[in-house]
Amino acid sequence: MFRIILEKICTFCMLFLQNVLILFYSCSKSMTQFYIYAVFFSPCLIIVFWCIFENTIKPSLIPEEEIQKIIEQIYKRHGPQAFPIACHEEYRAWYEGNLFAHGRWRRIRHTMTRMGL
Repeated sequence: MFRIILEKICTFCMLFLQNVLILFYSCSKSMTQFYIYAVFFSPCLIIVFWCIFENTIKPSLIPEEEIQKIIEQIYKRHGPQAFPIACHEEYRAWYEGNLFAHGRWRRIRHTMTRMGL
């Protein structure tokens, strides 16, 4: 399942980059101008794709068994307050700017919601 998702995301990214390059090339009157646009916008695109990787792809690669272990540990420690704790941890990771932790806690929270806990 993760392989299929990863392939779709990679395909989307490649098509997006291809369209951006075509747009830059068609907007530029010469190859020099095209290279200037490409060099100027490449850091922006790298940052966007890095954020997508850190917040979406990397947390989805965590095995389901590890997510279940974390949920069990939270329930052993906090009991019925486990779900609000998970929501708070997700918010804290977002506030601190830790994209991987934010994605991991979001996945934990969604799993808890699916399990009806």
